[in-house]
Amino acid sequence: MEGRNRPAMSRRGAWTRVHVLLAATALTAAAAPAVAQDATWLANPGSNVLSTANNWSGGAVPTGTATFGASSTTSLIVSADQSLGGLYFAAGAPAYSFSRQDPSDLMQRIRLTGVGLQAAAGADYTLNLDRAGLNFYNSASTGSVTINAVNSLLYFYDNSTAAASRILVSGGTAYFYGNSSAGSVALTLDNGAVQFEDSSTAANAIITTQNSTAIWFFDSSSAGSAKITTAGQLRVGNTATLSNATLDLAGNTTFGGQSSAGAATITNRRAGWVDFNNDSTAGQASILNLGAILFSDQSSTGTATIDNRNYLSMRTTNAGAGLILNSGTLLVSGYFGTGGLGQTTVVNTGSMTLISAASGQGATIDNRGQGTLRFSFGTTAGSAIINNAGTTTFVDNATAGSATINNTGRLRFQDDASTGTATITSASRIEMATTDTKGAATITLRSGGALSGHGAVGNTTVQSGATFAPSGGTLVVNGNLTLYAGGTYAFAPGGLTTATGTATLGGGNLSFKAVSFADQSHTVLTAAGGVAGTFTLLGDGAVGSIVYNPNDVQLTVKGYRAGTALAGQGGRNLAHVAAVIDRVIDATGTQPGFIPTSLIGVTGATLATQLSRLTGEAGTGAVSTGLTGASTFLGIMLDPMAGARGATANAPGSSLIEMADIASVRTPAARVEAAWSIWTKAYGQAGRTASDTGLGAAGSASSLYGVAAGADRLVAPGLVVGFAVAGGGSSFGLGTRGSGSGDFAQIGAYGSMRLGPGHVSAALAYGWNRFDVTRDVSGFGLTETYRSGPVGHTFGGRLEAGRRFGLGQFGLTPYAAAEAIAYVAPGYRESWDMPATGAFALAYAGRTTGTLRAELGARADALVASAETGDLLAFSRLAYAVQSNTQRGAEAQFQTLAGSTFAVFGARASTHTALATLGVEARFRQGFAASLALDGEVGDRHRALRGSVALRQSW
Repeated sequence: MEGRNRPAMSRRGAWTRVHVLLAATALTAAAAPAVAQDATWLANPGSNVLSTANNWSGGAVPTGTATFGASSTTSLIVSADQSLGGLYFAAGAPAYSFSRQDPSDLMQRIRLTGVGLQAAAGADYTLNLDRAGLNFYNSASTGSVTINAVNSLLYFYDNSTAAASRILVSGGTAYFYGNSSAGSVALTLDNGAVQFEDSSTAANAIITTQNSTAIWFFDSSSAGSAKITTAGQLRVGNTATLSNATLDLAGNTTFGGQSSAGAATITNRRAGWVDFNNDSTAGQASILNLGAILFSDQSSTGTATIDNRNYLSMRTTNAGAGLILNSGTLLVSGYFGTGGLGQTTVVNTGSMTLISAASGQGATIDNRGQGTLRFSFGTTAGSAIINNAGTTTFVDNATAGSATINNTGRLRFQDDASTGTATITSASRIEMATTDTKGAATITLRSGGALSGHGAVGNTTVQSGATFAPSGGTLVVNGNLTLYAGGTYAFAPGGLTTATGTATLGGGNLSFKAVSFADQSHTVLTAAGGVAGTFTLLGDGAVGSIVYNPNDVQLTVKGYRAGTALAGQGGRNLAHVAAVIDRVIDATGTQPGFIPTSLIGVTGATLATQLSRLTGEAGTGAVSTGLTGASTFLGIMLDPMAGARGATANAPGSSLIEMADIASVRTPAARVEAAWSIWTKAYGQAGRTASDTGLGAAGSASSLYGVAAGADRLVAPGLVVGFAVAGGGSSFGLGTRGSGSGDFAQIGAYGSMRLGPGHVSAALAYGWNRFDVTRDVSGFGLTETYRSGPVGHTFGGRLEAGRRFGLGQFGLTPYAAAEAIAYVAPGYRESWDMPATGAFALAYAGRTTGTLRAELGARADALVASAETGDLLAFSRLAYAVQSNTQRGAEAQFQTLAGSTFAVFGARASTHTALATLGVEARFRQGFAASLALDGEVGDRHRALRGSVALRQSW
């Protein structure tokens, strides 16, 4: 084989000797004087051997231009080393092919030393090579001829060029030597190879590979501005460069020697693997990495920009000064104990890890957002500048070195990692859990910054709004600790600060929490150089005392009390539960049996959330629902517009509407002689009550539905008496604090007296109410469900008086009413099913409560006669109501804790309420009536809406 085909980049091997021999032969031939002779391949040659004289015009083998036109023989054999000035293919020439007579004899070749390949103007000509050799010398060119080279060798020497041809190399190799150029060739490799050596260049070529291929650049060759797409091998060695090429790589790419990626634009696909070895460099390239890239030995990123979206490994001692945009995985490892990032700039939003004694050296690392940066296994941050807005971790025996770290994210030191002599400024978290005691980093905690844990740091400054919080061991300050006013020293038992210098407290805050149900004393800090100044105590509600000694500070913390820790959060209900816990602690000196140690230190809103499920507030829902049902039943019995149980006129009719001027309005219904009436009404009601911040009570939703029925009789002129019964169901819900549903039965009596145009009415009622209440309790490590079945009894009465003012078929009746209801319930207990423990189960005491309500309003009516068969009545009401004793409460006790009685309250009912009614009633000749009504209530704390339908028969 002619040329320097290199299977390995580090040496030329035996093929170099072949190349020297062939080159010497070529020079010897070139030195001999000759006169170029042109000839044309015959139309009917005697054979297909290129070197046979009788096959050519003039009877001699050409040494100048060999012209090929129409011929009966187009598959030609090269049997010798044939030197020509060029090959010209005339217009209409068929596709010629060249092959070696002996495929193993590389000296059977065509050498072009003149113009190279030419085709007739405008011709799109294809030359086929099959196990052939075609060499270009001097300034020879392929022109625009298409070369289809199968298992063949193409050589370009001197200043020769592949020009603007199209070349397909299948199973062979194209070589470029000297100052040769690929020109703007469209080169396709299929199981072939292309090799650039000496000072050759790929120029503006478009190189595309298929199947197993290889592209090599050696010596000082260049990829020029070529466009290269390959899934095969790409080798760049010696001082070769990819220059300004554009490369799309999906195979294995290796840089060796002192080669460079130049200023190339490189896309490394997911299947691609790029190795920079020896002293190679990424130059000024722009690299998009979707696969894998490895820097090793003395290789360098140069000043390249690498957008790493998959895997990038740096195991080099000469990292360069490139820019790495890492959203994938970046691994930096030491090389025989050395190596690191050099002057590289890294913008990290992915995963970045330094291992095996690697160093951040003088890099600038911008660790953003979700980015993770990890130093481990003896690594150091060196003198790097680290801007951390993500998570940066030092583990094992890693150290921050002398780095400058600006932390607005999460900075962690673990195992035996050290803060070194770094300069760390933090407006966010620094978490330490190390055994190191030598670290001496200078720490400045700005507003929002917090240093917590144990380990070692140097001079530390805690500015206003920052927190210094030793915990889990000793935090050694190898230097001075300085707090400013507004800065916080957060003390936690088990955490101690020891300063080798001074501790200047500066009026900074000392925050602490109770850690036991009993009083405890602690050493807060020690300072070998002395303690200066005092703290401002922030005890999280715990009462503490403090003693300042020359070299230490002592703190006494009162035992945990839930009431103090609650700090006014959650209202009266939670305060009552907290008081129960504290009462037991104070009485016994120990924690209550059902309260775990985990409660200690829980304060404010967090504690309020824990206690809110324990209040048993669901027990108050039965009271509210029972009172609402009793009031509804009393109102139904005395409604004068829908059902005729109001004031009855002396006339045969029985409702207030009959007080109209019967001279002007004489309806068919008014002519019914009514002594008895029976009636029924179905109704449904829904309401919501707002939460009560002062009580700490949840808002509730309730519903009520039922059917009432009754009978009444006109026992004397103007006097009606009757009775009624009702039954139905109810429900209520308090969100996460419990819910209930129930049944009720009611019985009542009523009467109404007509006093001219006015009336006085009264009703009495008793109600039986049974509820199924469920309460889910979670907290303190338990999640349990408790059930109860409270029974309540209601006793109520209503008195109403009014006067109607009529004008024809229209009327207005102002009225006033008073209502009193009592709710009486015996005690009951919650139950539970195994495996629940019943730790938070409650027992409720018997309770009697009542409420008074006054109403003032007016009813309006309008009557329309409908021929001789009936009449239609429209009615409405607007009223104002005021209610006393709006609290709905219960008295409870934890079943597992003696002496734990407390009061719990539900959200208060409305004190002031606006009432409205809108309805219609149809009356017929035979004493039958039907009505529809809609009642609404709008209070300062609740909303309710009720719909009803009623039927009545009078005779």
